Amino acid sequence: MSALRGEAAAAASTLTVAEVDAALAGIAATSARVSKRPCDTTARPLRSRHQGEQDFLVRLLVGELRQGALEGVMIDAVAAAAALPAAPVRRAAMLLEILRWSRTQR
Repeated sequence: MSALRGEAAAAASTLTVAEVDAALAGIAATSARVSKRPCDTTARPLRSRHQGEQDFLVRLLVGELRQGALEGVMIDAVAAAAALPAAPVRRAAMLLEILRWSRTQR
């Protein structure tokens, strides 16, 4: 993974969802035959990012991020965005999954 990162990590978290979305949209729009440097395009959102952000993005892009890990990060992000404690939000998500499962068992 360090080869994909290339540059030193930033000291603080700076990445936004909008930046990642724009970078991935740019990658998707880049044609392989037009682009002579696809690795540069892919690595751009990783440059000068916090170590945790770099690791998360690399694992996400190369398929090494477990779905459960991503779900847990998103549940914590929803809790933080709503200014709620994470534990009750995690419990609500778990109960929602149980309810969805129970509906399929009829």
